[in-house]
Amino acid sequence: MNKTITIYELLGLIKDGKAPKIVKWEDYIFSFYDGDYLCKNKNFIKNHETNYLLCYLFSLPGSALNIKVEILEEDKHIIEEIEIARNDITYDDGAIDDDELVNNFIDVKDKLNEVIEFLNNKFNH
Repeated sequence: MNKTITIYELLGLIKDGKAPKIVKWEDYIFSFYDGDYLCKNKNFIKNHETNYLLCYLFSLPGSALNIKVEILEEDKHIIEEIEIARNDITYDDGAIDDDELVNNFIDVKDKLNEVIEFLNNKFNH
């Protein structure tokens, strides 16, 4: 299911580095490119001064912030982060009772999650 958001919300996603790759406004499809959304539809370019969505909308009289766009493709996480808590590693029966070993395991998990986040971001942008 596609999600509809305002330009104001879209600007927040762009600012946070989470811009959706493809959005739809009216009957036009736009791809994220160079900080704006580029439309390759010839009718859009012919009828407007620019083929960039945000540039065009902010040139209109009035506020563009409440105009709605539809997100057609959201970022996908190819690799899921590792979710293991300290309590998952240690047991009351003493299965792993070495605090240094548990701390090292948690550190390795945290570093792996940083790598996973980096890879997911690279794949989506």
